[in-house]
Amino acid sequence: MGLPQAVETAELKRRVEPPPPSSDPICVQATAPGAAAIATFVLDGKGALAAFTPLWKGQQAPEASQAGRLLHGQLVDAGGKLVDEVVAAPLGEKESETGFEQLELSCHGGLGTCAAVRETLVAAGFRHAPAHELSARAHRAGKLGLIELETRLRLPAAATPRQAELLLARGEFQARWERLGMEASLGMRRREIDWREPLHAAALLDYERSEPGRKLLATHRVLLAGPVNAGKSTLSNRLLGAEASLVGDEPGTTRDRLERPAATRGLALNLIDAAGLRAPSEDLEREGQRRALEAAAEADLVLIVIDGSRAPAEAECAALEPLAARPRLLVLNKLDLGTHAEAEGLAFALGAETCRVCARDGRGLDELELAIERALLGVEGFEAGGPFTPRQARALEALKWGLEQGLDGVELIGHIRNLVGTRPNEEELAAVFREWARNDA
Repeated sequence: MGLPQAVETAELKRRVEPPPPSSDPICVQATAPGAAAIATFVLDGKGALAAFTPLWKGQQAPEASQAGRLLHGQLVDAGGKLVDEVVAAPLGEKESETGFEQLELSCHGGLGTCAAVRETLVAAGFRHAPAHELSARAHRAGKLGLIELETRLRLPAAATPRQAELLLARGEFQARWERLGMEASLGMRRREIDWREPLHAAALLDYERSEPGRKLLATHRVLLAGPVNAGKSTLSNRLLGAEASLVGDEPGTTRDRLERPAATRGLALNLIDAAGLRAPSEDLEREGQRRALEAAAEADLVLIVIDGSRAPAEAECAALEPLAARPRLLVLNKLDLGTHAEAEGLAFALGAETCRVCARDGRGLDELELAIERALLGVEGFEAGGPFTPRQARALEALKWGLEQGLDGVELIGHIRNLVGTRPNEEELAAVFREWARNDA
């Protein structure tokens, strides 16, 4: 194994496994790296405030008794040299999520300043750690449930407002299941049975919502494919909301696959505009079409775009046959020129839902975007407030199965506890990190 691959494997292993239990002072850069007006570091661990005191110059030293106060001062290195002007907000063991002393340190956000602050903290005995180590410490302290932890891991990667909305609705999801768990516990103690039916209905509903929730957080590869001169690049530009692809009157303008990020109805897409499919006339065009078919094999959804105003030629139909093996929508473009019956009939041959659009002026685009949402999520108009990870789906499935099999209340409540994760659980914590690493890799 070469060195780069070995380093990559070691890094993935660190991310798959949760940070081991620890109490040593750590420093975490809570804000994203890069030039900014301000940056924030979190110092955490046993003796963190005492370790920071020699680096502080100000009227008042940060102490646990000053929890909730903002203190302005200077950060200096071991030799007393000024590193930066900072604002410190201390927390005691009782106030912090991790159960350790904690200090939030805000400094200027320049790259050089952040590097100097980090180096000063490490030299003073703070171990530089990733942000998720704070979340793991908080869970082990019994102050952070696993649903909240899963949210924190995923929020920085939210690519659309709708993805962020789904994650930020975790409070509603968590509160609902904590309430259901409490009602089940009370019902069991009172030797009642009427708590099982609403619990089963809730488990079934949320389990059915789990797959769309997970898909909403994914980035989907959507390929625009079809004959030359069908308007694929014009439609691509319309979906992107920008003139990103070169459009020309000459058929076959696009020779290579062009991939760009897009957002449709809050779904994150990797939109691929590929070369038109026809009998190639040169090696370059032949390679472009090979890449188009390769992209189709990898795509989550293929938009088969044809000129809907005319009958498709036999050669065009033959070129489209390989696309029928992939999830697909048939897009009849050039709605402004009318729709030919034989073009509509192609939907039956391809087994595809039909959408009619005019890429030039945007007519039919809303309907196409709705069809894309249905094809990728399996539903239309999916709302936030439900599960969004495989771990959550497994817990709901186990609960649903247990109710259907008539398991006793203690086992059922155990499944609810695994779902909400309010009690420290190393096995479930490991599952959270494994899924997060696979999602980000």
